[in-house]
Amino acid sequence: MKRYRELLENALIALKSTYDYNDYPGGYNCSQGPVIKEIKEELAKPEIDPVAWLYGGKLSDGADDFHLTFNEPERGYKVPLYTSPPQQDPLSEEEILKIWRDAQDQSITIHPALFVANAIEKYHGIG
Repeated sequence: MKRYRELLENALIALKSTYDYNDYPGGYNCSQGPVIKEIKEELAKPEIDPVAWLYGGKLSDGADDFHLTFNEPERGYKVPLYTSPPQQDPLSEEEILKIWRDAQDQSITIHPALFVANAIEKYHGIG
């Protein structure tokens, strides 16, 4: 997560340096403006770091071999663990429209409303 934020901060600096940022109110009236706004919004979110990691894999006999560590494993299968799940972003208009179009295609086998509800649950990791 820390590396991700560093990359966003560097991208913001690079975008701002490509033009005189002060010439644009809020910096959003140029071609880079929407990207700058999106990066600023992402950086404004609270940083949530995992409290532990689950890592491991399968043994040669097929049994699970997982371990818990408080330091991020350098390689291999790893799953970050949080005290509370990271907050999901809302669906974008494009994502909502795609779900709706897909629901219309599936209306023969399942009611469109159920398809949409299932797709939204799946997006949020609960379906």
